[in-house]
Order: sequence, then C-alpha cells, then structure tokens
Amino acid sequence: MKEGYRLWLIEQGYSDQSVGAWAGCANSVEKLYGDLEGLFVAGDYPGLIEELTYSAEDARRNRPNPSRIQIDGVLRNSLNYYRRGAALYARFLAEAGTGTQIPVAPARPPLRSQC
Repeated sequence: MKEGYRLWLIEQGYSDQSVGAWAGCANSVEKLYGDLEGLFVAGDYPGLIEELTYSAEDARRNRPNPSRIQIDGVLRNSLNYYRRGAALYARFLAEAGTGTQIPVAPARPPLRSQC
C-alpha cells in the first residue's frame, strides 16, 4: 500500500475507525492481487473492481465467489466492502498523481468493518 494513504483518508474526513477499516480492506486486497498501484497504472484496476463485484442477481442464482478473497459470511455484503475499499484506494491513487485515472464510485464509511 502506498505511503500516505492513511493520512489521505484522515484528510478526507474519515474517523480513525474508518481509516483502519479502509486501509485494512486495501491491504487485504493487495495481499491477494498484488501491488494495487501497479494494477492501477497498468490499467488493470477495472478488472479488479469487476472481480470484486457480486450482485443481488448473482446471489439469487447462487453463483460462486468471483474473487480470490475467502468470505465467511454474506458474500454480496463482504465483497461490496472490499470493492468499495479498492475503489477508495483507486481514488487516492488518482489524486496522488500516478498518471492514470479511472472512474470509481465514491466509497462511504462502512457501518462495521467486514475486512
């Protein structure tokens, strides 16, 4: 995870608890998918976000977990937090000036950490 992310989160107005949760999400995703900044710069971040997406329709059809993340609990809710955490990290990377920008949805603080 790129240095300065926690400080950036604080500057965005996130609470200490949310800073820990979002940093933890990004760290967990990075452990399984490799350097997130590298994925971002290479233009591979949309594929990561897609892999972390699990819809209500996916749940209704009982589709398998599309990600590398082992989920104990409600798959849709858990992947939503990881996806939002990865999207927030992409926003940080874009603002930090990695030279590449991709559209990402703004992330809201989690009600409770699922990461």
